[in-house]
Parts: sequence; structure tokens; C-alpha cells
Amino acid sequence: MLKYLGIFALIFALAVFVARQDERAARESAQITANPDKGAISTKADEHHPQENIQQAERNTPSWYGFFRWPNGTTTWAIILTLLAITEQTKQTAKATKATQESVAHIERQAGIMEGQLRTVINSERPWIVVSVDSPVPGEFRFWATNEGRTPAKVISIWSCSLPLMRDDKLTIPPDEKTNESLVQSPPCLIPPTAKQIIWQCKVADFQKASGGGKGDQSLFSRGFFSAYIFGRIRYFDVLDAESTVPHETKWLYWLIPVKDAMPFPDPRHPEYNTYS
Repeated sequence: MLKYLGIFALIFALAVFVARQDERAARESAQITANPDKGAISTKADEHHPQENIQQAERNTPSWYGFFRWPNGTTTWAIILTLLAITEQTKQTAKATKATQESVAHIERQAGIMEGQLRTVINSERPWIVVSVDSPVPGEFRFWATNEGRTPAKVISIWSCSLPLMRDDKLTIPPDEKTNESLVQSPPCLIPPTAKQIIWQCKVADFQKASGGGKGDQSLFSRGFFSAYIFGRIRYFDVLDAESTVPHETKWLYWLIPVKDAMPFPDPRHPEYNTYS
């Protein structure tokens, strides 16, 4: 921008110089008109139209004077310099905008990295409710919810059920609207780190009875015509994450096959029902 100011100053000085030369030429023409004996000029000056005297003097000035003569020449240069200055300013603005965008992008990348690191720390410290099963006596099963995280879990709902059905029937999982609330036998609770809570109990005899066809080994379940599933859902908050509004949850779907001394295990055919969030 400063270089254009310098050029404009130079042009302005030349315009002043040309204007003075025109003024001097016009004055000399007027003097010749007033005193014809002192000199002669091919074209007579008009004392009633001094501007005509200047036009006559222009014929005796160098051709480059026209580029700086007031007002046409100076105005043209002013317009040219103004356009150049606008162009330069536009370039500088574009550079500044690009620099700002790059700075913002860098800040956003750093913020994303920091957010990811913070989330990693939070996940490493938060509670994690994991479901497991054991068998205190043959044919009886207990399902446990264990907090394998590092902070207490504020459990807001525990919902579990057994799902006996014929082998060829379609498995239907209860909808979330139904499993949002705790069952009476499994009320909300606080589970500290490493602590565990019984969330469901069932027996092989329950599935044998539900399947029908006879008792024990004569039942449809024992003969392989009946399927046995255990489903559950736990919703909980991290007590140290006071700003969280969406609870974590653990879902599980276990399958019990009709084999003697078999243990229920997560159904590999339905991974969507064995999840943690």
C-alpha cells in the first residue's frame, strides 16, 4: 500500500509541474497578445478565452505532458492507482483470510486431539458393567452384574427375563420402552468398583417345565425341540460424570443348549444383544 502512495505523490508532483508549465505558457501567450511588437506567434491568443491560450500552448509542449495534465491525466492516474490499491488490498485480505482459516483448522485439530485424549481418560476411569454367570449347584444359574471400571456406577434400571420358545419360533426381544424400568426384584442401586450384584436366577427345570412334553429328560427342551434364552439390560451413570445426560448401558443375551451340565453363554448369532456403551 505504501508503494502506491509514493507513486501517487510522484504523479501529483508531475501534475503540479505540468500545470505550472501550462500556466507559464498561457501567461506568455497573453503577454505576446498584449505586446505584439515584442514577438510574434503563428496563432493569435484570445484574451477573452484564456483556456484557448492553454490549448494553443499545448501544441508546443512535450507529448508526455498530456499524461499528467489536470484534470484528465491526473484523474486517469488516480483511477489506475486506486484500482491497483484495491487489487493489492484484495490480495492481502485473501492472504489474511487463508492464514485465519489455517489457524482455525489447526486449533480445531488440536481441540479434536485433546477431546479424544480426554475421552480416552474418561473411558479408562468410568464404570463398566459386565455380565457373567455361574452355577452354585448343577442345573441352577446366577447372573451377575460386575463393575469392572474404576468409578462407582449409579444403576438406574435392571431388567432381566428368561425367554423359552419352540426351536423354530422367531426370537423376540422385549422393546426398550418395556425394559427402561427396573423389575421389582432388581431395584436401582450403586455398584462400586469391583463390586457385583445378582440380577437374575433361573434353573434348567424351569425350561423343561415350560417346554412341556414330559418331565426331565422327556421334556421337549431336553430332546432339543425347545430353545432357552436369558436376556437383560442394565442402564447406569458414572457418578463422577455429573454433566452426562445419556446413561451407559449393558445388554446381554445368553443361550442355554439342551446338553447335560451345559452353562448359558452369550449367543454368537446375536452380537447386537451383547453390547456395552
